[in-house]
Amino acid sequence: MPIAIDISPTVERALDHYAAAHALPSRQQAVASILSTFLEQSGHLDRTPERGTRPQDLTTANDD
Repeated sequence: MPIAIDISPTVERALDHYAAAHALPSRQQAVASILSTFLEQSGHLDRTPERGTRPQDLTTANDD
């Protein structure tokens, strides 16, 4: 969902640095990443489930 906001040049530069540091191709994706992380950490968004084998399902056959 597109959202239009006015940001200062300082914040714009910070978004560019954040995007570059996290290999994100756009400011929009940088904003989405920052918002998702903040909302997860503050308990307003369910955490993204981790991928992989659950510890209780590990065996010597699948323990890489």
